[in-house]
Amino acid sequence: MAGFKHRYIVVKIDYRHTNRRESTHLDAALAQGIKNLLYNSIKTNFGEYVLGMIDCFEVVERYDCLGIVIIRCNLSIHKYVCYTICSMGKVSEAEVRFSILAVSGILRKAKKRLLEIENRLSANK
Repeated sequence: MAGFKHRYIVVKIDYRHTNRRESTHLDAALAQGIKNLLYNSIKTNFGEYVLGMIDCFEVVERYDCLGIVIIRCNLSIHKYVCYTICSMGKVSEAEVRFSILAVSGILRKAKKRLLEIENRLSANK
């Protein structure tokens, strides 16, 4: 993955309490909540050094039916973002579990990996 300036992180979101929402439902407020929570957590845990590089961090794709988002972040902070995703447990007052499914250097490969995951999930049903 050398030579790319961004990392695309494919993240699965599972709700722990499905009585609040459908387990696969993902809305724009939740996507914004994920971004805000990651931003605040990175600022708290890793300080001003990382905060200065966070401009390139955003949720670029949402797949509501699967409960999956693709997050784009700067190459220099992608490890911090991955660590933060693994430690999060609550977004917009909803308790959730995050799983990193793939990390890629380009969006096309992240989407391809997502398609492989979706095919595997549908084959298991």
